[in-house]
Amino acid sequence: MIKTTTRQDRPPLTPKQSRMLVFIATFWGENGVSPTLREIGSEFGITSVNGVVCHVRALVRKGYLLDSDEAVGASARSIRIPELVEAAKGVASKYLATMRENGVVS
Repeated sequence: MIKTTTRQDRPPLTPKQSRMLVFIATFWGENGVSPTLREIGSEFGITSVNGVVCHVRALVRKGYLLDSDEAVGASARSIRIPELVEAAKGVASKYLATMRENGVVS
């Protein structure tokens, strides 16, 4: 189970962290997957993947992002936004319930 914090519990974001979080959420919404570290770097003019990792780890530490592989960058698209993960679980549960009701799956 994913433990999320409330917004009030989270430290504030710097302007750059805020822009990065918006980019990641927008990218995820438009593409259905999180951006790679290189895609984030390209968007923000950061040429070093390690530089992007430092920014993403700060967002993970502050509770705004999750990394499903326990280490940022272990998988190309492992970055997750806690609220989107929880919302996706809810949508998936409703979808499966509808499929069961319609006899498509048992």
